[in-house]
Amino acid sequence: MEQGTSILAAAAAGPTALCVVGDPLAATTHQELRLTALEAGLAVHYWPGTSILTVAPSLAGLHHSKFGRLVTLPFPQPGFVPTSPVEHLLDNLRRGLHTLVLLDLPEDGSRTMTVSEAAAILWATAQRLTQERGDGVAPGLDDGTAIVAIASAGWPDASVVAAPLGRWRGPDPPTVGPTPHCLVVVGALHFQEERALARWSGPAPLRLRAGDGR
Repeated sequence: MEQGTSILAAAAAGPTALCVVGDPLAATTHQELRLTALEAGLAVHYWPGTSILTVAPSLAGLHHSKFGRLVTLPFPQPGFVPTSPVEHLLDNLRRGLHTLVLLDLPEDGSRTMTVSEAAAILWATAQRLTQERGDGVAPGLDDGTAIVAIASAGWPDASVVAAPLGRWRGPDPPTVGPTPHCLVVVGALHFQEERALARWSGPAPLRLRAGDGR
């Protein structure tokens, strides 16, 4: 799909369909495929689908208008531990915005990242940024930061659990359900959003307002 060679060749020979999970054109890969097809003189028809970009905020009970830049968190690789996802997340937090974090899904489908793994990566990356660039680089991202985990979004058994970051990366994280997972790092909350998160939170105390110490 990254190159689109096979599907473009099929489309040049006759009617061809690509079916994907979610809204097809929410992915930049699919946007590139559409543009390439159009530039090659092929007709393209688009049928919208339900997207994680809207489903996750809706399930979490968070206002869509209060989300900042979307980030995707990859598994660290030898010699490749990108900091840009956490940098974008921190920028959202500084502006009081929520961040939808999509979790890595390797091409071979060998494993899917869990919320607990993601929490550990976010924490470690934030600590690395703080050490490299000085104190205060990662305001708002600490063990008390509210994290909303979403499992099996779009399916009847979808589940939502809210807990502090420290609980997710600890030895006894909450149970959220089978993968695929995504998560939301919570920024400043409207009172209606606070009511929603209170419904999804467990026994661990959840800090409902960024920076207020609760």
